[in-house]
Amino acid sequence: MNYQKHYDSLVQRASKRTLEGYVEKHHTIPKCMGGADEISNIVELTAEEHFVAHQLLVKMYPDNRKLVYALILMSGNNGKNKVSNNKAFGWIKRKMATATRERLLGVPLTKEHKQNITNGLLKSIANGTMRTGTPAQVENAKQMGKANKGRKATPEQRAATSANSKGVNNGMYSKEHTTEAKAKMSHYAKNRTSEHRNKLSVSQTGKTQSEEQKSRRSKSQKEVMANMSDEKKRLRGAKISKTLKARHKRLKQQESCMAP
Repeated sequence: MNYQKHYDSLVQRASKRTLEGYVEKHHTIPKCMGGADEISNIVELTAEEHFVAHQLLVKMYPDNRKLVYALILMSGNNGKNKVSNNKAFGWIKRKMATATRERLLGVPLTKEHKQNITNGLLKSIANGTMRTGTPAQVENAKQMGKANKGRKATPEQRAATSANSKGVNNGMYSKEHTTEAKAKMSHYAKNRTSEHRNKLSVSQTGKTQSEEQKSRRSKSQKEVMANMSDEKKRLRGAKISKTLKARHKRLKQQESCMAP
């Protein structure tokens, strides 16, 4: 069988059509063989066609280990379960895409699922096994941190960052934290370690706000207060008063500890 001919026919057919629904992007010349990550080297295939394309590539280049590994991963051949044909592969991928899309579009996770995620994170943190990236990624992050240390954003960069976090671009736009989420944030804030509190204090010591920052903050607070009901204003005032009293008490304790 002329595998190259079948592969070229599949790619050419894909390049001259527009698919609807679930599609998968395929590099005509595989990246492991020097193919560029560019539009001219990418076609959209159905899940079944994608599986067949990788089968053909392995037939054409049987000595390319990376192509073989890619096909093994696509087929789910882990020694126990295995996708036997392209129809089964396509059905699995579409079901997975639908399930993922539904979850990301706001289908709420159950309390049990959320608790399992939380427990898993806490366990990995406690065991020191939480994923932080490959050694190369960690080293790259350190180098970027050193390069950016002390660097200040230009007014244009600040304006762009601000614009990208306002209105519909903000992830919390038209949303409110749930009572449960607020309770969690309050709990974590109240139970900060002394070391954490000292770091926050040191980071803010000596800092002063510019007149522009003060004006912007004042304007924002006035807008919030204008749209707030009388009951919310009362609760907000009581909360601020309680916070200030706690802060004053903490400062007094620190002063007494520092006194000779």
